[in-house]
Amino acid sequence: MKISKPKYSSNNFEVRLISLFVLFNGIYLVGSTLIRQLIANHRFADITYFSNDLNLIVALSLIYLASLLARRKKSAFYFSIVAYTIYFLSNIENYLNLSSLKHIGIGLFLRELLIPVIILLLLLLNRPKFVVKSDIQSFKTAVQLSLLLIVIVGIFGTAGFIVLGKSGFHRNLSILTAVHYTFDQVNLTTNKPLHVYSPKAQLFTESLRIISVFSLIYVFLLFFKPIKDKYSSRTNLERFRNLLYSQEDSRSEDFFKIWPEDKNYFFDQTRTSGLGYRVNHRNALVLGGPTGKRAKFRQLLVEFNDFCKSNDWTWAVIHTEHKYFDIYESLGFKKQLIGKEAIVDLDNFIKNQKEDKYFRNILNRFNSRGYSYSLIKPPHETTVLLRLKQISDQWLRTKGHVERGFAMGWFNFKYINLCDLIVAKDNQGIIQGFVNIIPAPYDKTEATYDLMRSTKEAAGNVNDFLVLSLINELKHQGYKRLNMGLCPLVGVNDEKTSDSQLINGLLKLAYANGNHFYSFNGLYRFKNKYYPKWRSRYILYRGGITQFSKINRSLMLIMRKSASSKRF
Repeated sequence: MKISKPKYSSNNFEVRLISLFVLFNGIYLVGSTLIRQLIANHRFADITYFSNDLNLIVALSLIYLASLLARRKKSAFYFSIVAYTIYFLSNIENYLNLSSLKHIGIGLFLRELLIPVIILLLLLLNRPKFVVKSDIQSFKTAVQLSLLLIVIVGIFGTAGFIVLGKSGFHRNLSILTAVHYTFDQVNLTTNKPLHVYSPKAQLFTESLRIISVFSLIYVFLLFFKPIKDKYSSRTNLERFRNLLYSQEDSRSEDFFKIWPEDKNYFFDQTRTSGLGYRVNHRNALVLGGPTGKRAKFRQLLVEFNDFCKSNDWTWAVIHTEHKYFDIYESLGFKKQLIGKEAIVDLDNFIKNQKEDKYFRNILNRFNSRGYSYSLIKPPHETTVLLRLKQISDQWLRTKGHVERGFAMGWFNFKYINLCDLIVAKDNQGIIQGFVNIIPAPYDKTEATYDLMRSTKEAAGNVNDFLVLSLINELKHQGYKRLNMGLCPLVGVNDEKTSDSQLINGLLKLAYANGNHFYSFNGLYRFKNKYYPKWRSRYILYRGGITQFSKINRSLMLIMRKSASSKRF
């Protein structure tokens, strides 16, 4: 299957022009409708004509749709076509009678006929450019936009009632009273309904009613979409989990594709392969790469590439190996080394440990102090969980220690209750440190640990004692290797790629903030003591330094946001 590299065009002039036309048309339509009613001084009944309500509804819709059209949203395109068609047809009767046509002013002709026709033609001529699907809205976004709409409606209604109080309603209204009538327009909570006494007041109340109804409909749609997505996300997670558990070469660290539960999932058309991703600022970040049936990986990545294009997203692959790079390369990707994982061969380590004075001293010292280790299997007792939380909280209060999500776990009871634990106990049987083993029953060859935390009261080098205890236990269970995790920046200066020096500088800044709080050299020295082999890990991306910087920034934001949503 031959895949051509995707072509990207930065020329969106026509789309931007259409969105500006629609924006200005919406603003003009709101202003002209209100001004016409004020100048005309119609009788109260005349002000409630359906065409006036329709004009305002269409105008408010157009102002919102203009921003979506600028992003080439497919749904905005169709909605705009429908809105302009309805608006045009509702006014066309004025132009069917030639004898009355000469009495229609140029402004009205432009507003009700010429401008809608021009925009409709522009939309239809540029139909292929509007291909972007709707973004998945979160509840947080829905709440924020809903609050913004409430504030806007509240300000508009309160100000209108206060300004028009005496002349429009024959009453001077306080701020609290004005707020009350703004949010209770059908008199559910009052026995003193307002009566309208002027055309301006009638126009204001009609406008407030239209804006309120429009806002309620929009808020409903905002909240309905996340509820629908939530249920579909749970189904997709279970489907992806089944693919992960059935794949022959799945590794233990692939568990982070399903945990934390902060990812969306995409599947090929046959649903036999898939990948997990998160989106931030229109950057879709895929964790690890494809999962499932290997024969479908090429199809999966091509389809995901088209999916991202249709959503106006740039995508990258985070924390991946060199596997399948030929497919990524055909799609225009290049690789950037971000560090290496330390993979300990258990047989080799145990053979070398016998001659290693450092490890003999560690074990002798901890044994002489009465330390021991235990393997604890879930579900864990409440007393154990509370003690581990104390240890974790103390560890996090240490300068430079933070939690991240997306590509790793954070401490919470739900996560810990999935994992086997190695705990280090002092001579009084009190837990002073722990390390969790990633729950990956599909990989009985290579184990991975995630959280390694200890108290200030623990004996020095307790982390070495935990790792040695973990290796002993894994060997006893029949494992062949231990993945000690990524050492960021290891080897980045050895591989020369285009823009490598500048990107390596960006990585050092992003990962370590200069090494002030956390020593990656120290992390490398700690892991390198265990005679590991080093496995390279990459970020695959398209574009130059600027795009890589955006991808890296989105990754840091996603990892931080994911961990900030933790629950016990």
